[in-house]
Amino acid sequence: MPAISNVMPDFSLMQLDSGRYQLLAPLGSGAFGVVYRARERIPHAPHFVSRAIKLVPRAHPNSSRGYRQQREATLHRMVSGHPNVISLLRVIRDEHFIYYVMDYCPGGDLFRAIRKKHAFARNDALVKQVFLQILDGVESLHAKGVFHRDLKPENILVSEDCTRAWIGDFGLATQQKQSTAFNTGSRYFMSPECIDCDDVLYPYNTWRSDMWALGMILLNLVTGRHPWHKALLKDPDFRAYFENPEQLRTIFPISTGLNDLLHRVLTMVPDDCISLDEFRKGIRDMDTFWMSEQEIEASGEIVQYVWNSYQPAKDVQLLRQIQASTADSDESEGDVLASETSSESSNSLTDDSDDSDERVEQGVPTRALAEAEEGRFREPETPAPPNSPEHPSDPETETKTAVASTPLSRTLSSAEFPIRGRGHVRRKPAPHYSATDDSEWPVTPPMRPQELPEVAIAAPLEDEVLQVERAAVARVTEPEKKGPSLQAKVTNFLRGLVPGRL
Repeated sequence: MPAISNVMPDFSLMQLDSGRYQLLAPLGSGAFGVVYRARERIPHAPHFVSRAIKLVPRAHPNSSRGYRQQREATLHRMVSGHPNVISLLRVIRDEHFIYYVMDYCPGGDLFRAIRKKHAFARNDALVKQVFLQILDGVESLHAKGVFHRDLKPENILVSEDCTRAWIGDFGLATQQKQSTAFNTGSRYFMSPECIDCDDVLYPYNTWRSDMWALGMILLNLVTGRHPWHKALLKDPDFRAYFENPEQLRTIFPISTGLNDLLHRVLTMVPDDCISLDEFRKGIRDMDTFWMSEQEIEASGEIVQYVWNSYQPAKDVQLLRQIQASTADSDESEGDVLASETSSESSNSLTDDSDDSDERVEQGVPTRALAEAEEGRFREPETPAPPNSPEHPSDPETETKTAVASTPLSRTLSSAEFPIRGRGHVRRKPAPHYSATDDSEWPVTPPMRPQELPEVAIAAPLEDEVLQVERAAVARVTEPEKKGPSLQAKVTNFLRGLVPGRL
């Protein structure tokens, strides 16, 4: 689903509410709207207050999208006021757009803190501090009967020093505990029972959907990567996780305690998922989220690569300085490396997002990443066949290239009911053929009004029975009429041969 910023005009420097608000510059965009940094003029005050204003095209009130827009405003107002939830201050509507006025967080979203800053790499205390705040925010939502359904790093905002977190974007939130709006959210963070399902008799649990997303967010904080493409058994990486309890530790440098905790959250049976209180206790009691140095040295090449590529922020800055001093002016090599990834069937080591480009050895974003972050998406390049001259078959090279495309990538949220399984594919109605159509299809004769049939009234059943019985009795009682005997017939025949004889 393309970002809506590609079709919406630029609203920079536009004023709202008689000049009380002024939009300054876009902060980001998603599938449904664009968020701008703005300033509010406080009456009788000498200064402005920074705000964030989300713009969405206004839909008809009686349409499904219009209902979701009204629901977003209602539910966001309901949960505002918690210290770990972004507050919705006002909702302004004009003829074409709706403007949601919210608090401004200068630190950006959690995705940027993970992907660009590496703020949480090898920092147990910071991971605990921020993730416990996220759990507190989600608990406040659930306590008011609101389920987010689109929890992901892009919808969680952080402070500049990445020590505080707030939950935002309630466009897909609901108050229903059971939902048949399958494929709602972002694919990397959907629970198994929510993906590619079309059986309305088996709705998924929205509370469990939020819990699953929290487990995925925790894994993103610690590793900066996605473990699989979709939580389906047909995904080979998710199947490996389902069949092998130690699968995550074969590709990520996570501790045994974190691996056990994730298996209690990311369960195939929804009823086996732990509660928020148990999740919080598991985080507080966690000694470390990462392997020890001895475990990393004894682990495989993939674990070591992930460990070395997801380094603390100061190490990332040093690498970028080295990259800036030695990089060639032509950055096309980074794009080529990003396009030479393994197939989508193994997506825990693959990423199909345009903003996940990075160099294999140093993990530095390339031109494609910058363009994607600015909203300028390019069509993905088609990878060369495995055995072609441009892509020779080399097991070691394929392994390193696959690992290189694992980083966390931005995802766009789905609308409700947007994607369906094959059972929900709409088929085109059969065309109507007439006698003038030039085709091989049989000609449908014209329809004529049918004449009403004549009504035949049968005789009463009793009369028919009586008539049959009378006929049978008459045959029995009637005397039998006997003809001439055989002897008489012979005598009469002989008499006819002798003339004149009586």
